[in-house]
Amino acid sequence: MLVCARLDSLSNLAFQGRSQKDNFIRLLLHHSGHREDILHISLPEFYEYLDFQSYMLPASIAKDGRLHVHPRNDDSYLTFLWNSGIPLTRRHIGSLLRSFLHAIRRNYRVFPNQKLALRSIDTQDSVVDLLSATLEKRQKTLSVDMSGVGSSLANLVKEFSLGSVLYREYRCGIIHQFGVTVRQTDFYSKPDIYYATFYNKAGVASPRLRVQFPAGFLLTTLCNCLESYKSRLLHTKRLPSDIYGEICDVANELRYLDLKSIEEGRDVRIAITPGNGS
Repeated sequence: MLVCARLDSLSNLAFQGRSQKDNFIRLLLHHSGHREDILHISLPEFYEYLDFQSYMLPASIAKDGRLHVHPRNDDSYLTFLWNSGIPLTRRHIGSLLRSFLHAIRRNYRVFPNQKLALRSIDTQDSVVDLLSATLEKRQKTLSVDMSGVGSSLANLVKEFSLGSVLYREYRCGIIHQFGVTVRQTDFYSKPDIYYATFYNKAGVASPRLRVQFPAGFLLTTLCNCLESYKSRLLHTKRLPSDIYGEICDVANELRYLDLKSIEEGRDVRIAITPGNGS
């Protein structure tokens, strides 16, 4: 918990992105020393997400043409469906999800009983290419508009990069939710990212693979980020506003302030209602 919290606070010092998640991912990409790992897609998590959407179809589409949005972070999924032009019916979306699930299961190891020769992670481009090819084969059957798929499919896949999973499952799970399930022996003994078997509680209770970020990896990531960010500060001789305000003389050391770290002001909307006698 302390490591994830420290990574989160450091990311918000180092970057001023569109969201805390954006800051967190950028910190990992620029300073963790694990850039390639962070960008790779975890197929077991992606597969489980698509399988969950397939399982929820009766509730998501109670009536053809109407898509019910559940209280989950499904923006990328919904955007992909909209841009694909696919009819909002259980038959069409169910067929699309089954095609994706079959393609992933055939090419990647997402279950513990699959061949060890199959990989559980791959590059974003490779996963997008596989799913795009799957869509092209079923284009007429599914009534998919391939011209609108491109970037929205890539954004959906990107939600399951190792960096995104680390942010969502560990950072958010530990800080805001009910923690993260780990097996302590492996968590404290394994030095690098690995996959472990868990049982899915929704739908059919089947064994699933799930990516694990052990203590050694998390601690090394934090140490790398601290050292790399420290080197950046020494090189630029500029401090983010939060640190600058604590240790610098505002009147005489303005040259050390990183102006980019100051958020732009926003207009304040004030509604003035005339009173009696105005």
